[in-house]
Amino acid sequence: MPPRCRRHWRGGRGLADASGVSLPFEDVLHQRHRAAFLELASAVGARPLILECRAPEPLLRRRIGERALRQDDASEATVSVLEHQLGNHDPLTEQERAVAFSLRAGTDPAQA
Repeated sequence: MPPRCRRHWRGGRGLADASGVSLPFEDVLHQRHRAAFLELASAVGARPLILECRAPEPLLRRRIGERALRQDDASEATVSVLEHQLGNHDPLTEQERAVAFSLRAGTDPAQA
């Protein structure tokens, strides 16, 4: 686990103990990192929830291009970041899917 994730995991224990909520926002592309947060939730008796946000790749590329043209967004997302994420992630496991809620950009929620 990268050091930044370990810091959030250690800090998350206090946050989860105090409020019942822990919101990891660092590197969750890999199952081994998500497993640490699921373990934390179990250890403190919190109900885990994974919010999976997905979008078609052409839509993501278009949004990145539009942001770059506007030059008014603080996002660090670039096409190279997107390509890294697309090529270096682990799909959710069955255990993770059991506690996941998926949002899909470019789809009509009424048809989901």
